[in-house]
Amino acid sequence: MSNKSLPSGAIFAKFASRYAAQGFEVFPLAPGTKEPLKNSHGLKDATSDMRQISEWAKLCPFGNIGLRTGSGSDADVIDIDPDKGGFETEAAFRKQRKFLPNRAVGITRSGGRHLWVKHHPLIRTGTNRLGKGIDFRGEGGYIVAPGSVVDGKRYRFLCWPGKHLLPDVPSWILDEIRAKQVVKEPRQAPPLTNLAEDEDRVRDALQYISSDGYDEWVKVGMALRSEFGEKGRQLWDAWASQSQKYDVVFQERKWRSFNGVGVNLGTIFALRQGGRVRFYDL
Repeated sequence: MSNKSLPSGAIFAKFASRYAAQGFEVFPLAPGTKEPLKNSHGLKDATSDMRQISEWAKLCPFGNIGLRTGSGSDADVIDIDPDKGGFETEAAFRKQRKFLPNRAVGITRSGGRHLWVKHHPLIRTGTNRLGKGIDFRGEGGYIVAPGSVVDGKRYRFLCWPGKHLLPDVPSWILDEIRAKQVVKEPRQAPPLTNLAEDEDRVRDALQYISSDGYDEWVKVGMALRSEFGEKGRQLWDAWASQSQKYDVVFQERKWRSFNGVGVNLGTIFALRQGGRVRFYDL
């Protein structure tokens, strides 16, 4: 039976293969719900294998579609929940000229939004990851895919450019995540995916942090040593030398004392947060 001849309510049978053809990993949800089929393995069953999807389509043609986020599908979703303050949080970010990606957008049954982005290892599944009402669906998570219907309300795309045109996670979101990790995971450094890009962001952040304070001087040096190794020394020197307290000999001795653990780039981004005065040009 072709997709065109299927009943209108045969959601999984009509749409699941379309997602799989784009490289997304999917699995069936119980009809009219957000939950996996009873006695299934749920998210662990997700696949883009057409044979398996065809079998599921025969067994549960009217099921909804679960779509695994993370590395398997090479896509993550930023979930804005209006019932939990998500729109207010987004508005607060906009006032700071921090804009969420809007190239690939889905509408949820509650009127919220699913903002699709390319997978990034820092996007970890959880609630309120970016503030109140803004959740992440990344590794270990899934979403109810557009086309599905829950409580008589359909999940749908507002705009969809195709998987190959999904936007990258904005750098300011990665900076927010790293800053939060200083508090929550002070000894766990996040993975770096683009050294040159991270160095540029750090250089920009340091322009708004004074190097006159001893604590700031030490924390920045430790973070640069931890993340960039010896390459971080040049950037630390360029920043620290802007202070009248700069001492070449003391700088060298302190750098050698850093063991490269315990502090990450999130420390620098945390120090940068809220700073509006630009101290230096680096």
